[in-house]
Amino acid sequence: MRKIDCHRHCSGAAADLEELKSSAAELDIKKIVLFGHNGMGRVGVDEKVWEWYSKYKELIVPLACDFDFVEGDLEYAVACMEKGFYGFGEILIGHAGAQKKRLAGVKYSDPIPIAIFKLAAKYDGFVLVHSNPIYSKDFLAAVRECEQTTFVWAHIAYDFENKAMPDAEEVERLLLENKNLYFDISFWTTDASCMGAPKYINLLEKYSTRFIFGMDLTKGYLEMQNKYYSNYEQVLNKLSKAAQMNVYYENMNKLKKKREAKKFNEEK
Repeated sequence: MRKIDCHRHCSGAAADLEELKSSAAELDIKKIVLFGHNGMGRVGVDEKVWEWYSKYKELIVPLACDFDFVEGDLEYAVACMEKGFYGFGEILIGHAGAQKKRLAGVKYSDPIPIAIFKLAAKYDGFVLVHSNPIYSKDFLAAVRECEQTTFVWAHIAYDFENKAMPDAEEVERLLLENKNLYFDISFWTTDASCMGAPKYINLLEKYSTRFIFGMDLTKGYLEMQNKYYSNYEQVLNKLSKAAQMNVYYENMNKLKKKREAKKFNEEK
């Protein structure tokens, strides 16, 4: 079944670039949403993402993330969208590690992040974010203020601090209350089979148009993929074929094509 991997970090390593196409072909991955880390001190990663995109435009969907969320970043965000980035991500304001480093003290609901998120909507782009549950109130305030912006909440809001899945009923409530919110189901090195309980399978099936496949590969893509993909497959194989197609491909393809339609009109 064809796929789009919505959550891939650009390692910057030549070896990873070389195996990008072959690793994607193994799983019938048609597109890879590629980005850096904006919260862990990696300044300049957007340039590397664009360099990779320039080499593999048929495969890569680039996102920009090199923000401190200070004065001047809005102009940089405009330049990124004008250049051709599809949106912004992975935004790590709600990441415990980032709050101890580059993004200390920044909130999702601060004026500059809000302005950048609203900018994504102007260009029909999307924003992929990380927000641990302790930061979810702040993030959800931003989601509601930026109601025209499409947000993808990474890791299905998994609590990495306490190694716990969110309550399925809470996720359903958030989906019903926020029509501009999607969840990706990437888990980095956490076992994706944590989604295998019936309540989560039922959730994925019922709201299959709001969940997006991704694996959060960070480096050594082929090795990581071979180690972790089977757990995603075991979970998603429990869904109907139509629901699988939504999660694996259709949902992200819809967001991608919306941005591309805007880019096409801008370039005419």
